[in-house]
Amino acid sequence: MNPIPAPRPRVTTKGWTYYPRAYKEWREQAAAIIPHILSDAGLAAPYEGALVVDVTFTVTRPKTTKFSYPRGDIDNYFKALDCLNGLLWEDDKHIVVLRATKRWAESGEPGWIDIKVTEAREWRT
Repeated sequence: MNPIPAPRPRVTTKGWTYYPRAYKEWREQAAAIIPHILSDAGLAAPYEGALVVDVTFTVTRPKTTKFSYPRGDIDNYFKALDCLNGLLWEDDKHIVVLRATKRWAESGEPGWIDIKVTEAREWRT
């Protein structure tokens, strides 16, 4: 699915916070498909302990753009992956090394997220 960066929560005049609809729908869609992807990959339980994570966010290119790379801070793209807590890893606090890349998909190609997780053996938890 096409990655989107996590936006700032919005605040109503009554002080309630909420996320914009597009981001909320993206999280719901991700929550629905992630368990199927993980079971197809053979992951029975979430990773525990210190982790090294390499992630590439390949974003659908708009019809026109003046940017040579996707908009949005790279850390906000990764924040959107909080939906992986309890599924891919126990909690993202266990990530000790994170290498993240964002790039445009080829023209006409859909966006996707590629994640590689390895256990960091030199750290003790």
